[in-house]
This record gives sequence, C-alpha cells and structure tokens, in this order.
Amino acid sequence: MPMTLAEAIEIYKTYRAYAFLAGVNNVVCLYKEHKWVFDKRVADYVIYGGHQNRYVKQHGYYNYKNETLIPAEDILVRAFPMLKTYTDFDNLYDEVKRLIYRIKGINDLTVYDAALRIGFLLGVFPEKKVYIVAGAWTGIKNLKKELVKEKEEEKDFQTITKPGRFDASLFKNSFGSMDSMFIEDFLCVFHNELGRLSTCTKEGLLKSMEFHGTHKKIKDCYLYNYDIY
Repeated sequence: MPMTLAEAIEIYKTYRAYAFLAGVNNVVCLYKEHKWVFDKRVADYVIYGGHQNRYVKQHGYYNYKNETLIPAEDILVRAFPMLKTYTDFDNLYDEVKRLIYRIKGINDLTVYDAALRIGFLLGVFPEKKVYIVAGAWTGIKNLKKELVKEKEEEKDFQTITKPGRFDASLFKNSFGSMDSMFIEDFLCVFHNELGRLSTCTKEGLLKSMEFHGTHKKIKDCYLYNYDIY
C-alpha cells in the first residue's frame, strides 16, 4: 500500500525525533562541561554542530573545517550575555541573524541551527513559527507536488510559496501537535523521499535517516528543560 504522510510522521517520531533532540542537546552537555561558560568551544558547536558548513567539500567529502565562519564564533561569545535575556525564539533568531548573517558562508540554515542550539541553552524553543529553509524548503516543495499528484485533500501549508517562517497553525491539520522544530527536521530529513512518498517503504525512510542519525545511535543524553510528546 502507498505510504501516507501520517505514516511517515509516525516513523519519524519513532525512529528520529529523540535523535534530533540529542544532537541539538549536545551543546547543552558541552556548556555544562565548561561550567556554564559560553566560550569559543561552545560557540564552535553552536555554529557548526553536525552541519556540513563545518567542513569544506573536497573530493566528494567534507573533511576540513571552514575557517571563514570563525568570526561568527567571536561575535556570539561577545553577544551571549545579551542573548541570554531573550525568552522568545523568534526574537532570538532575529538577533542571531542580525549578528552573523553578514559573514560570508552564513546562510539561513546556519542562523536557524545556531539560534536553535542557543535556545536549548536558554530553554527557549520554536513554538509559534515553523522555519522553512534549505532542506525543509525542498521537502515542502516535493510534498506539495506529491499531494497534488496523489489527489490528496489540500493542506494549509500548500499556500507556502517561498522559504521563510510560517505560523505553526498552517501545519496543524497534517502534523497535529508536533512541535515546530520537529516539523522542520522532518521536512529536512525526508526532503527527497517526500517527492515520492506514495512509493516509499518504511525501510526506505529508515535508510534516508542513516546520515542524520536514528534512535539506535543514541547513548546517554542530558536533556535540558524539554519533554517530547
């Protein structure tokens, strides 16, 4: 039988959501190890994390650090006392973007990932908006085409025509109570598969998650102020 969006979401929740949390939450573990001091090592993880921007592609592999982004680390270290005062993620994102977006090599995804990791340090998470950039934007485009092809009932998020951030209410009919950051991650991780969802299998979706990480790869995780589902 064809895979449905609802089934793909359940596979994501079962095999990926905690791995995503653990990956982002690594910055909290590092922050704790550094005695709650936001220094260059913590800023390095905030900027790069597991994202490919950390490495420059050479001979088909990302194998050495992109030094052009180091100024962003210095900026965030200096700005962190001010960033700690934010209690709303959207405002935090705007400030992080204002601080580092002008640096060569920084893009919307880098800003979102950095703001998300800083947000985890502060207990501030995306709630009102879903951020649709990079892979998530590709995922939305592919999913919209697939739903039209399969003559599925039109979803609210099908009104999205460009990257950006959008009210979480646009996704409620399809994603239910799923939090904004999980919706973004789902769309990003499955961005290719969403264009051929009707022919996907559970095994195919699990294989697509191997690069990003699944629950099987999680060991101990120090979760800061966040409960999933």
